[in-house]
Amino acid sequence: MVENFNLEPIGYVVSPYETKEGTPVQHSNVDVEQGKLVVYDKYIDGLKDIDGLSHLMVLFRFNRHEDYALECVPYLDTEKRGIFSTRSPKRPNQIGLSIVKVTSVTENSIGVSGLDMLNNTPIIDIKPYLPSLNPVEDVRVGWYEGKLDNFKTQRADTSF
Repeated sequence: MVENFNLEPIGYVVSPYETKEGTPVQHSNVDVEQGKLVVYDKYIDGLKDIDGLSHLMVLFRFNRHEDYALECVPYLDTEKRGIFSTRSPKRPNQIGLSIVKVTSVTENSIGVSGLDMLNNTPIIDIKPYLPSLNPVEDVRVGWYEGKLDNFKTQRADTSF
């Protein structure tokens, strides 16, 4: 049996995006957007050695969604899909994942580019992006086949 558990944010995002509409739908859609990951004081020691990394994986909470849907019509499609086969923010546990590029590190914050998160988004965890530990071969993309080329220009709308 799985127990319920609570997550405590370790910090928050400082982002140019205040509303969902117009926000990039994936970090790979952003080249120059700048922002910060601000870490609460009690977690500052955890930032040691971050300055040697070029990219980070950021786990965060979609805190502006109060409900979820087990099916949705994703941005790249016109057909309803199961939530776990999409990257929709309306998820049962409201957890998101983005990869950002480190541009600077100060005492309690990390300057980043590639943000696709809203301002004041709670950060759940930060992990190093290590390409040699994440290689995957023979990847199938299912219903995304032939649709990913349009993804670079996709911005959020009122769908979610």
